[in-house]
Amino acid sequence: QIRIAAEVHDGSVVIRITDNGIGIEEEHQAHIFDKFYRVSNGRRPPVKGHGIGLFYVKTMVHKHNGTIRVESRPGKGSCFIITLPQTNER
Repeated sequence: QIRIAAEVHDGSVVIRITDNGIGIEEEHQAHIFDKFYRVSNGRRPPVKGHGIGLFYVKTMVHKHNGTIRVESRPGKGSCFIITLPQTNER
């Protein structure tokens, strides 16, 4: 299950994308936004992908003067928090 919520807080738009998946070990959380970084799940066959998805998301968020971070606990899921400056531009 994935939940997406957005709110305005202190002149910023805060977007939270939350899942109830397997979670991410604390030791990997500092690296998941690195290009080509993949967390091994210990299963066979290995996890699909090339480790560029979250790197790309971080790049796009930074290009919009925002930040992204993750809060996660193994077995409890993850919450990705994107903060973007609020503007009146259209």
